[in-house]
Amino acid sequence: MSQDKIDVKDVTPKTFNPKTHKGNGDRFNPSNRIYVRESKGTFQKLRRYGGWFLLVLFAIIPWIPYGERQAVLLDIGNQQFNFFGTTFTRKISPYSPCYLWWRPLVCSLSLPF
Repeated sequence: MSQDKIDVKDVTPKTFNPKTHKGNGDRFNPSNRIYVRESKGTFQKLRRYGGWFLLVLFAIIPWIPYGERQAVLLDIGNQQFNFFGTTFTRKISPYSPCYLWWRPLVCSLSLPF
């Protein structure tokens, strides 16, 4: 094995710059704060406008009538969720996806190995 050493380059700054030095100073000092810059671009605009659209939709949808009820209604007392005329209940029927998923799983695990 060779005992040669790898050259190391010293990269520590030689000068003190008070604008970039953060130090252990006061955390409320304005020179020690990080400022966020504005993001620009097509996808940022799309994200911003899409977010506003969804917030407005979330606020308006309970007042939209559909048939005899609200378009979207969460009925906690009867454990029902109405979404544009379709009612989802907590009751499990033999043809619900939950029951159709558990039946093959239970049958396959009950088989002897």
